[in-house]
Amino acid sequence: MTEMKKTWLLFAVAQVVSLSQGAIIKGPYLQDVTKTSIRIRWETDAGTDSRADYGLTASYGDFIAGTYSTYLPESGTYLHEIPLTGLNAETIYHYMVTTTGSSSADHTFRTSVNEGAPFRFAVYGDNQDGVAVHEEIVKGILAFMPRIVLHVGDVVDNGNIYSEWGSQFFAPAGDLLYITPLYVAAGNHEKWAHWVTDFIYFPTSDRWWSFDFGNAHFVILDTNTSCTVGSPQYIWLENDLAGTAQEWIFVFFHQPPFSSVIPDWGGYYTDLVTLLEASGVDVVFNGHAHLYERSYKDGITYITSGGGGGSLASPWFPNPYQVYVESTHHFCTVDVFRGELHLQAKYSNGTTFDELAITHTPTPTPTSTITPTPSPTATPVPHYIEVEASPTAVTSGSPVTLSWTCDFTTWDYRNVRVDVYLAAIQNPSIVGAPSSVSDALSGGPVYLFGPNMERAHRYCGIMPQPIFRNISFPPIPAAGSLTINTSRSPACKGNYVFATLFLIHGAGRFVRTDGRPLENSNLIQIR
Repeated sequence: MTEMKKTWLLFAVAQVVSLSQGAIIKGPYLQDVTKTSIRIRWETDAGTDSRADYGLTASYGDFIAGTYSTYLPESGTYLHEIPLTGLNAETIYHYMVTTTGSSSADHTFRTSVNEGAPFRFAVYGDNQDGVAVHEEIVKGILAFMPRIVLHVGDVVDNGNIYSEWGSQFFAPAGDLLYITPLYVAAGNHEKWAHWVTDFIYFPTSDRWWSFDFGNAHFVILDTNTSCTVGSPQYIWLENDLAGTAQEWIFVFFHQPPFSSVIPDWGGYYTDLVTLLEASGVDVVFNGHAHLYERSYKDGITYITSGGGGGSLASPWFPNPYQVYVESTHHFCTVDVFRGELHLQAKYSNGTTFDELAITHTPTPTPTSTITPTPSPTATPVPHYIEVEASPTAVTSGSPVTLSWTCDFTTWDYRNVRVDVYLAAIQNPSIVGAPSSVSDALSGGPVYLFGPNMERAHRYCGIMPQPIFRNISFPPIPAAGSLTINTSRSPACKGNYVFATLFLIHGAGRFVRTDGRPLENSNLIQIR
């Protein structure tokens, strides 16, 4: 017998020993998180017993045990699911699962946020058989620590092949799924296989459902099934959207209604799009086309995020609603606040290449039918912010100071951010940055620094890195300054830098006293 055959024989014997002990072959992974509950799933090759230990530390303290398994005859394996209930909102828990003496490592999960608290979620899709890229996408997502992750379909290349669910999805995504609840909108490559509903949680036999997280309503659809007027899915969606009172509405399904890769669907999505437009939907996320594309039509932003690992496609078909398109592997992050969200498309290394902010206008307070007598001293004074950059032309590497004065005397400091946008600067840094770093959950004023990626890409073809995010120094001064170091990429070739400071209070944006938008107020030439 050759050495190679001996090696494979020993490997096979080792595998048989492992199989007899009920080895964990998928997971554990997390599903269906709420403020007080979560589902933990895992698959084993033997053993019907299931146990989940959990608690606030790695010592756990609580557990649930019993027969929480389902036999999967086609694979000869067991799928386990234990629902944990009675949890505390916005709390980190440790957990470990065990079947027939085989235990997982210690992992953590975090319950959902309270309504109104800011949170981040991630989106990607169409990894299919691109395992190496998929692994890099997962690493990139992990660096931004989303609270939940949504997959827009084609998690494998052929959903009928059991082995692909392990090798193409659960193995490369394992580090993410251990700690981040997963939601999936089924794609065409899942091919109606029963493995979709075996491995992914759906509350009914249908592959469409919805859930709330924070102040957002998430809707998952199955566009492999009819969504025309009168279809079961359309009727369900119509009732679901009519019944939500959440501030933000996000909808996820696989095939994009508008695309520069997929030809016109011939009106197939007309009914669905019309319903979404009439129901106050904010963003629709799709996959299927293997690139990134942002479109906008009648109040809805459409994001195609099909760059999770599959072979890339090139745009060729006219999309009249297109705002941005790039054929690249990527993922998206979305930061959700009260009154505003920030969406960023990122390469696998975390660099942002497209971004968007959406602001909700507060609902006006109903006015009285009684006309009050105006007071001669009641003339409103508009809030203002003045920003100046000095000097306006510097040698690369020289400092630039941004100075501001603001009217901060008549409104609440909470939910306030001051954003400094620095475009066309390669890896800028802040001189004397404050050491106090907190996140928006602290409820204090937050200085948020970040580059305007789209302008930088358009003018210089470079992707600046973020500077600082969520830096808080309460209270925000009515007058202050920020010094930045400049450095110019050779690709920029003397172009201008946008150095913009603007302030957001709740859902309201502030402008200069002269009415000019702040984005155009300061141009600095880097020589």
